[in-house]
Amino acid sequence: MSAPKPKKHNIAGVEDVFLYTTQEQDPIGLLYELECARLNRVVFQLDFDGSENFILEGRGDGESGGAADEALILKVTAEPFKRVRMGKLLLKDPSKPATLSNKYTWSLEDPDAQAMAQAMEEDRKYLHEQCLEAATLGFGDDSLTTQAVEERCAKEGVLFLDPDFPPIETSLYKKDPSGESRGRR
Repeated sequence: MSAPKPKKHNIAGVEDVFLYTTQEQDPIGLLYELECARLNRVVFQLDFDGSENFILEGRGDGESGGAADEALILKVTAEPFKRVRMGKLLLKDPSKPATLSNKYTWSLEDPDAQAMAQAMEEDRKYLHEQCLEAATLGFGDDSLTTQAVEERCAKEGVLFLDPDFPPIETSLYKKDPSGESRGRR
């Protein structure tokens, strides 16, 4: 049997933030994940207040009547362009009826400068590796026809990348003496 496929939900009021739910059978429950596909950090809270016969994974058995029953809340911070696991909501007793209720709140924050610098450095390294690979495939060779490039891409299972015009800032912008970036014409 294949793994269950997550269902993607748009978050009302914000673009490029998605909640994923995956229904699982053993034990019966729902796995929640959050994806931030934008240049912000998102703080997201999912509150299951009013739900009956559910417990959050790892938060006790829910039989005590204490905090495990009272705080059915998942809260997570997702960095830009990351998908994070929020947690799993489990059915306490499959032989009893259950009611699921939820509401969410979110806020957008500026991304962490250090995390963004690290992500940009990783992207630079990846693009550099892709440019080197493109050069080994002869993509910088101006004598190749469009058809030859398409055939080479299909054969190698890669997308075209022009090593003479890579997808980096310096291909699109140049810095003037004041240090400001100006679009190239």
